[in-house]
Amino acid sequence: MKSLIFLSLAVLIFGGCSNKIERPYIDNYSICSQTISNVIIDQVSIENQNTNLFVTKDDIKSTFEESLKQSGCFYIHNTKDSQLLDGNTYILNLKASVYQEQETTNKNLIKKDDKEKLIMVFNVTAHNGEKSIMVSSKSGLLTNSTKVLGFETTKEYQKDKSTLIESASKQAVIALQEQIK
Repeated sequence: MKSLIFLSLAVLIFGGCSNKIERPYIDNYSICSQTISNVIIDQVSIENQNTNLFVTKDDIKSTFEESLKQSGCFYIHNTKDSQLLDGNTYILNLKASVYQEQETTNKNLIKKDDKEKLIMVFNVTAHNGEKSIMVSSKSGLLTNSTKVLGFETTKEYQKDKSTLIESASKQAVIALQEQIK
């Protein structure tokens, strides 16, 4: 009888724990058939208000560069050469902000639901001497988890980090491409 109670309790505890994640997917592969502009990434800054995700400037820059390449719209130059600064070359400044919103709901005495939304906002400023463009994008990642008797599955913040950065940077590249066209 004791083993039946223990088995039922174990199934309730571990079967009741769940961790559901909604991950956005944005496709920006080859949205341009040819290069429409040259770009130079000048400054990258980050404001991280989330204690669970450690996002660096290199994370932001490398993911944004990859999104630019995937789009097929931009050619990336690594240096500010005065010969490159013409009407077709834009200097980009990136600013990323990361924050989270949390909500906890008690379902009953032994079960509670936690909702955590990780949010990244990208602001990209592009200028070429003649024209100045500013685009923004926002990426969110909603995590729903259920705790039974205080037990919860562990969250994969590393995967969440790359998904957030990738989604926000792809949206920013699409918006930038639409403004430059």
